[in-house]
Amino acid sequence: MGPIQNSPSVASTPPQAPARTSSDGTFRVASYNVENLFDAIDDPKRKDETTPPKDVEAMRRLAQALRKADADVVALQEVENIEILEQFLDEHLPGMYPHRVLVEGNDMRGIDVAVVSRHPIQSVQSHKDNKFPLPDGKKTTTFRRDLLRADIQVGSYPFSVYTTHFKAQSGGQKADDIRLAEARETRRIVQEEMAAWPGRRFVVTGDFNDTPESQVGQVFLSGDQWHLEDALAHLSPQERITHPVTNRSIDFMLYPESMEAEFKGGGIQSLPREERGTDHLLIYADFRFPETSPEKG
Repeated sequence: MGPIQNSPSVASTPPQAPARTSSDGTFRVASYNVENLFDAIDDPKRKDETTPPKDVEAMRRLAQALRKADADVVALQEVENIEILEQFLDEHLPGMYPHRVLVEGNDMRGIDVAVVSRHPIQSVQSHKDNKFPLPDGKKTTTFRRDLLRADIQVGSYPFSVYTTHFKAQSGGQKADDIRLAEARETRRIVQEEMAAWPGRRFVVTGDFNDTPESQVGQVFLSGDQWHLEDALAHLSPQERITHPVTNRSIDFMLYPESMEAEFKGGGIQSLPREERGTDHLLIYADFRFPETSPEKG
């Protein structure tokens, strides 16, 4: 697979600060649904008029959570556009994440997925135009937002981050079918793309709007021939809650079995309600690649 060029709908700022090396040599990947990070501009192409802009206090809380997590790469969900993302980062986290990408997806309300990074983003691939079958095989659908892949250079290691935001549960069986179709298509894409890059390090993360034990979760977590590891699997069901409003665990951080020796732990950032700028909790996973270990300097 050759390099994938950035889409014209992707924006990224030039480097402003060097990538951080943690004191213990680990590399942290996080995922965070920031709940309606919207601007005050009415987009005539989207149904965004009913969603108010994110207020300054909520943005301050989001920034505080991100600063505390201190991740090297963060996958974000529910960001309206690259302009509000850059405004948020430049005003509240200046210099922390100089590399930012967002592709306008399919959501009619305008919520998109994005990736921000301390490390250079080499290329980006959107899958928003993919058409794939619903579970009954009679009709096709698309990702309700997108499945976005960002290829990042971490030292001498290429590292891919897939992030997505599956269909919400509202909508009954129809919504369930779409979400299951999205999960199956995500699995197919990841298997196909990563097979072209044997040994590639990657994560699949985001808001799946379903739980690990659900059909959607099991698309990734079960299977003898191919499955992914859950960075939060060591947590008890109550500890694994990522959406406190509904008391559900719907955010995922998954990695291939080939990275098991490099996986150093994962978790959920626990913040009291008054310190949250969103209805989700940030999740993360830590990895240590061979040349970043303390023994090798």
